[in-house]
Amino acid sequence: MKPHRGTLILVLGILGIVSCFPLGIAAWVMGKRDLKEMDAGTMDPSGRGNTNAGRICGMIGTLMAGIVIVLAIAGMILSLVVFWRDQQIEPQTFERFDAPEPTTAAVAKLPTTFAEVTRERPWTNSLGMPFVPVPGTKVLFCIWETRVQDYAAYASANGRVDERRQNWQNPGFEQGKDHPVVKVGWEDAQAFCQWLTKKEQQEGRTGRNDRYRLPTDAEWSWAVGIGDREGNGTPEDKDAKGDSVYPWGNQWPPPSGAGNYATNYRVDDFDRTAPVGSFKANPYGIHDLGGNVWEWCEDWYDTEQERRVLRGASWFDVGPVALHSSRRHSRPLGFRSDSIGFRVVLAPTQ
Repeated sequence: MKPHRGTLILVLGILGIVSCFPLGIAAWVMGKRDLKEMDAGTMDPSGRGNTNAGRICGMIGTLMAGIVIVLAIAGMILSLVVFWRDQQIEPQTFERFDAPEPTTAAVAKLPTTFAEVTRERPWTNSLGMPFVPVPGTKVLFCIWETRVQDYAAYASANGRVDERRQNWQNPGFEQGKDHPVVKVGWEDAQAFCQWLTKKEQQEGRTGRNDRYRLPTDAEWSWAVGIGDREGNGTPEDKDAKGDSVYPWGNQWPPPSGAGNYATNYRVDDFDRTAPVGSFKANPYGIHDLGGNVWEWCEDWYDTEQERRVLRGASWFDVGPVALHSSRRHSRPLGFRSDSIGFRVVLAPTQ
């Protein structure tokens, strides 16, 4: 009578589950054959328990491996289908939006002192973007978020600037040319600022050292009216800290007309983005510092320096903390979303 191999088959079956499915197949086949020999009386039956347990483990390991292989093949097929579909998409063309004809004030160089630019007398650039001063800062803030038409002018001048799937032209809902551009990452916003800086310097509209850029986190705080309430530290340190102050005041929930916020608040008539400047400006003449879209800032969110700061909440966000003037959001540089856009500032030569 042959000696049983119950212990060996059990070990092979367990290994088939946890590490190597071929061992599971071996345990399944060996266990099935040895049980037949035990039934025929040609093998020691004392190992029947271990042999049967090993056979079952082998079956389980083999089935698990089969499922993994099927899923892997399905994933490969899906990837090929997506790749093929993307190859069928025709290259997109950019519609060029013509900016309003600049006035004499718009084509003139910046005033040499900030006192010459006020809320009542903003400085307007070649794209029709008005800029006003903000106390506590040394920059001029655009009074609204960068519009679809502004970004389209940049795209037209630079060819196809968007090769990734998330497309600022097709955010998933209808937008007019005066809506804030969305689905743009931090790097996209930086490229827009660099293009606009070079364009206006070459046209003689700004000085050689004047430049457009994103606002810093501190500058954004001054624009929303809390710059004098925040201390030092990273944006993470100041995230949602301090009193419950909102862009519209201290009351909760937001009152009617406070801005473009989530539909459940019923304070506006827009389901997604709204045309810039649709709501009342703040005391500095700046619109939409609360709601509409999150706005990229220059700063890193924390000391790890992996994510950039976003301010202002959007049409999507809900909850008292999310809408705080001091609330910060953060995302990696290339992150894009239909609730994220940007606003630019102009840093003139001092």
